[in-house]
Amino acid sequence: MESTQILKLTIQEDGVAIVEIHRPEARNALNLELRQALSETFQQLNQDSSVRAIVLTGGEKVFAAGADIKDFTTATTAQMYLRHTEQYWQSLVDCSKPIIAAVNGYALGGGCEL
Repeated sequence: MESTQILKLTIQEDGVAIVEIHRPEARNALNLELRQALSETFQQLNQDSSVRAIVLTGGEKVFAAGADIKDFTTATTAQMYLRHTEQYWQSLVDCSKPIIAAVNGYALGGGCEL
């Protein structure tokens, strides 16, 4: 798991994995690091035979505020396009386990898509 703890992962005895987005200072905005961490986590959980289902959740007041606008200030439009961030959602699309979104609070933009 990421050392910055932008995701919290708990696997319960019943095989339910709980993935919590944890960037409260940014209202769980989806920056590049978080998208990569989500992708890696879902790939690992998909391969784990002890995991039967995955619950994805965020904070109590905000599930995810969408794209992190700060990411847009670090690159040109062309550089943003060339990042191909859509690739990070593919591991969620390809996941063979049931995924449940436990949405509390706001789910804006990309957070709603997620």
